[in-house]
Amino acid sequence: MNLLTVDHITKVYTQRELFHDASFYLQDGEKVGIIGINGTGKSTLLKIMAGLEEPDAGNVVRANHLVIRYLPQMPDYSQPRTAVQQVLFDAPKDVGAPDEYEAKALLSQFGIDDFDADVRTLSGGQKKRVALAAALIRPVDLLMLDEPTNHIDAETIALLEGRLAKYRGALM
Repeated sequence: MNLLTVDHITKVYTQRELFHDASFYLQDGEKVGIIGINGTGKSTLLKIMAGLEEPDAGNVVRANHLVIRYLPQMPDYSQPRTAVQQVLFDAPKDVGAPDEYEAKALLSQFGIDDFDADVRTLSGGQKKRVALAAALIRPVDLLMLDEPTNHIDAETIALLEGRLAKYRGALM
């Protein structure tokens, strides 16, 4: 079953065409990586597939009741929230709300032990760990991670790889 179908999409920013007449589909359980140099439109493509941006031409068809979780490269942590509050705020809402215990357990696995730390004051790596905890706290049909290893160390990357290897939904 196709979870997502990208049908002849085109996207242009200013004078630059990022992609032209691109088509593909993603099926349940598939794990796909998008590889390219900076500025080639990888993030834009993910945002279009997640429904956060529109293509200039073509369309994206999502399966009925598809639950997508998109983790941007740089999550917005400008609001005064603790690490636990941020995980609970960012967690997917349509797959059962997690509780504080679950948030703390996952944050601990990702090396965040100060659950009351204000996310605005965290380092880039700590913010990424909080974002990963929120993205992984509940399985969704399609998990889209935009450069998830930015700002994290080798140990955290290994933890992330292990969790993603066991992930039940589709990954991109």
